[in-house]
Amino acid sequence: LERYKKQAEQAGFKNIKVKVSDILYYFKSKKKLLDFLNKAPTILGFGKTNDYDILERFIKNNRATEGIKSNTSRFFLEMSKK
Repeated sequence: LERYKKQAEQAGFKNIKVKVSDILYYFKSKKKLLDFLNKAPTILGFGKTNDYDILERFIKNNRATEGIKSNTSRFFLEMSKK
């Protein structure tokens, strides 16, 4: 995060504000979660040797009545050149 802020400063941007967003969501099934992991660049190179063992543990530890609980964190940089 600091790296991107520093790059923006070096590019001449001012008034740089960092915003972080944590989003909680649920996958209805293991298949839905697998589809997401295979299509989105969430975990680069997903599908390696022990990824499925880790996935099974994750599902076991994050099962809820709403589905399989997961989250994502995103950050945004707000800035101007003025």
